[in-house]
Amino acid sequence: MTSSSAAASASAVAYGGRGYRKSQSVGVHIVLFLFTAGIGNVLYAMSVSNWNRRHGW
Repeated sequence: MTSSSAAASASAVAYGGRGYRKSQSVGVHIVLFLFTAGIGNVLYAMSVSNWNRRHGW
């Protein structure tokens, strides 16, 4: 095991290995607001929030 791979695995363990946190896109919210009268915004926000919660964020 080289020092670079050891450092990478150590940082993954320290990070928790949870992956990345999804963020909400302003552009998606604008499009959803225009085409779904705001209902799509609520569903999109709930979807991103649930994804983050399931993945430990």
